[in-house]
Amino acid sequence: MFLLKPLGRVVGAVEADIDATLKVEMAERVITGIDHTILVNKVEHRFPSPEAIAALKEADIIVACVDRFDARENINAFARRQLIPLVDVGLAIVSSGERLAVADGQVAVALPGRPCLRCWLVTAAALAHEREQRPPGYDQNPDALGDPQVVSMNGTLASEACNCVLDLITGYSGGRRGGRFWQYEGRAGTLESYELPAHDPRCPACAQEGFGDAAGSG
Repeated sequence: MFLLKPLGRVVGAVEADIDATLKVEMAERVITGIDHTILVNKVEHRFPSPEAIAALKEADIIVACVDRFDARENINAFARRQLIPLVDVGLAIVSSGERLAVADGQVAVALPGRPCLRCWLVTAAALAHEREQRPPGYDQNPDALGDPQVVSMNGTLASEACNCVLDLITGYSGGRRGGRFWQYEGRAGTLESYELPAHDPRCPACAQEGFGDAAGSG
């Protein structure tokens, strides 16, 4: 779990990390290599384990970079219940033979009181499609093919996510970044900013906003 396979998936990975090093260990190594005084709270557990929930409750901002829609749904619901701003990053890569066919991604900032990911991105239809095509546990199958990734495109979205986090901390944009999303077309290299779609009045996550632990796990 969380082990690295292709080296190109994670910045800072080296050959010795393949199938031997947890991603959190690589992240800690890179961070402390830049500044050894930074304190890294390394949690070697998947969300929504009790250990992961306890750690995220202490966070001022959550940045989610997960592969599955059901994982996004769980993290989004947790952030909404705990009133924690959520920055979500995702990139879908589809190849056709040796050619890159699709490279579409997004960065979304979901704030308390504004539309959340469940309102527009992690829809019931998207979740149902994922359950049909990739049922729970698929990503834990060691024989399953991993999703292709292009680390330079991941880096474009990661950099924009960092800008969003910095803005949430410092307010440098004067509110122009909050409650927005950025659509990325990797083949053309375009990154467009949009207002979040309207709040869904039937959204189950928004219905639990501010409920905290009373709504269930987390």
